[in-house]
Amino acid sequence: MYVKSYTRFLERLKDKTFLPKEALEEFIAVANPIASAAEIPDHAIRYAAGLKIEGQVTRPEFDATGKPKNPYLGKVYVILVPQKDIEKMGLFRVLEAYANNQMSVNCRIIYECEADFPGGIPGEYVVKERVIRVPNFAHEWKKKHELKYGLTTRMYNNIRKNILSTKGDIAEQDEIYEKLIQQLINHNYRQTQSPHTYSNQLLEVARNEAWMRSADLKHLDFKRIATPEKPTVAEAKRLRLQK
Repeated sequence: MYVKSYTRFLERLKDKTFLPKEALEEFIAVANPIASAAEIPDHAIRYAAGLKIEGQVTRPEFDATGKPKNPYLGKVYVILVPQKDIEKMGLFRVLEAYANNQMSVNCRIIYECEADFPGGIPGEYVVKERVIRVPNFAHEWKKKHELKYGLTTRMYNNIRKNILSTKGDIAEQDEIYEKLIQQLINHNYRQTQSPHTYSNQLLEVARNEAWMRSADLKHLDFKRIATPEKPTVAEAKRLRLQK
């Protein structure tokens, strides 16, 4: 329920009617006791940019020149957990549960690669933070726009053209903004990506932070074995069909 409907989960949590009787004796939380993260950076960046959050969120609000009123949108926290500590933290992985045919997950959720920590995430595992911001499109493209944002000349100029065409009308900028964030994350899922996309930058930050701790950056496969390969929806679907 938590994975599929956060709002409904909180509503039911308060009256506890959905919990087994034996769980009620010691389970006293009336607010969300779970901290959610993502196993790969893509959707964490979308949350930081306000694209996955309901209600009032910060938008860049580009003016007629392409300058954003709000260039800084949110933060992504980099979390590294030693493999030896995973089990005692009670980690629940949505994609793993899906791969093992333990729960059904719709397409909107499955690609988030969500990982849930009951009770929270100890501060010692939060090793870095990165501010998510957008470029100032009042300026012409420069090499720094590729190094900071992963935007090639063509990508930058196309987005800039679309932003300037709104003439500062914020109501017309939502779709353009969403496309911009997708380009910043991973070039809209293109196979050839710059190492400077936000997603790749964050993976590099995680890799460097692991190295500073005399460790290697690894992911978990769906049997919780450490591997250099990122978990994928395609592999989860393949394994699920075999169950």
